[in-house]
Amino acid sequence: MDVKWIEFFTELGVTTAGQILVFIAIGFFGKKLFEFFFNASIEIKKAELNTELENFKQNLSSEAQNHKLELDKNLESHKSLLSQASQENQIRFSKLHSDRAEIVKNLYSKLVTMEKSMNSFMAPFQAAGDIPLEEKRRIAANDGNDFSDYFDSNEIFFNENTCSIINSINENFEKAFNEFTAISPGQPNAQNEILRMHKSMNAYYDILNKKVVELKSKLKADFRDTLGVK
Repeated sequence: MDVKWIEFFTELGVTTAGQILVFIAIGFFGKKLFEFFFNASIEIKKAELNTELENFKQNLSSEAQNHKLELDKNLESHKSLLSQASQENQIRFSKLHSDRAEIVKNLYSKLVTMEKSMNSFMAPFQAAGDIPLEEKRRIAANDGNDFSDYFDSNEIFFNENTCSIINSINENFEKAFNEFTAISPGQPNAQNEILRMHKSMNAYYDILNKKVVELKSKLKADFRDTLGVK
C-alpha cells in the first residue's frame, strides 16, 4: 500500500490491518452503493422524461387532431358558402339571361314589324284597294317610334357593338323615312316631282332594302351569339 494512504489512515485513527480492510470495504461498497443509487436515480429520471415526452406527444397529437377537425369544419363551411354564392350567382345570371332573351325577342319582333310597315309605305308600286298612303305613313312612323323607344328603354342589356348596329339601323330608317316624305307628291312642280321620285327610290332601294338589310343581318348574327344559338 502506498505510504501516503497509510499516513491518511493513521491520521483517521485507523492503525491495524483489520481496521484498514474494514475501512476499505466500507469505502468500496459505499462507492458501489452510491453508483447504484445514482444509476437508479438516472433511470427513474429517464423514465419520468420518457413519460413526459409521451404525454407531450399525445397532447400534441390530440391538439393537431383538434386543429385538423376545426380546419376541416371551417373548410366545409367555406365550401358551403362558396357553393351557395355560386348558386345565387347562377340564379341571377339565369334570370338576367332570361330577361335579356325576352328583350332580344321583343326588339327583333319590333324591328321586323317596322321593316314591313316601312316597306309597305315606301313601295314604288302600291296595290289597288290598299289602305291610303297617309295611313301607311302613320303606321310606319308609329312602328319606328315603338322600336326606337323600346331600344332606348332596354339599351343597358346590350353591348356596345350591338348598340352601334341598332343605332345605325335606326338612323337609316329615319333617313329613308325623311327622304321619302320630304316632298309631297301632290306638288305641281315637275322638277320637284323628279326629285321626289329620286329620293323615294333612294330611300326604298339603297337605304331600306340594302343598308338596312345588311345591318339587320349583322344584328341577327349578334343576337344569336348573345343567346348562344349556333
